[in-house]
Amino acid sequence: GLNQGIGEAVLFTAQRYYYLDVLNTSGRRYTQIGGFINIPWQIKAMYGMISDSTPIYGLRRTPYCVGAGFIGTISALLLWLTGAGRNMAAVFLLFANLSIASPDVMIDATTAEKAKTQPRLTADLQALCWGSLYFFGSFAQLASGYLVKPKVLGPRHLFAGIMLTSCACLIPSSLGWLGEKSQAKPY
Repeated sequence: GLNQGIGEAVLFTAQRYYYLDVLNTSGRRYTQIGGFINIPWQIKAMYGMISDSTPIYGLRRTPYCVGAGFIGTISALLLWLTGAGRNMAAVFLLFANLSIASPDVMIDATTAEKAKTQPRLTADLQALCWGSLYFFGSFAQLASGYLVKPKVLGPRHLFAGIMLTSCACLIPSSLGWLGEKSQAKPY
């Protein structure tokens, strides 16, 4: 809920206003750039296939969530501090989007696995996932429209919020909250 609900709402608002208002990008050019920076959302199925077929240290999801959280934190920090131009901002935003889209797949896969082992909790798990997404997303949508105003925070400072949502993915996954056990075979 924090990473995707808040992160997606704030990131989409900040990136749009950063390009259109701060970098004075035309709507046509922003649409082209938007196609690039949103690639992580278009290839979400690949994350699941890669994580299932290429475990890291015997773990199929945790290292990918940790990596996504780390990449998102760094890219948001650079967006916030550097005032990057069009091309560098596009690269940073690509990684920021990856930090939201990839854990979304990992959490969905973990939820599906838990539903198999605890079928009576399947509806509760889905309600928790979707409920937290929309609960936090609703507040983020309402707030980001106000916060993006230059006299309040502006789009660059909203990128600092993306650091926090990336940490909401990075820290719990680093602490093993996905409950994943290593599948590595001892030598």
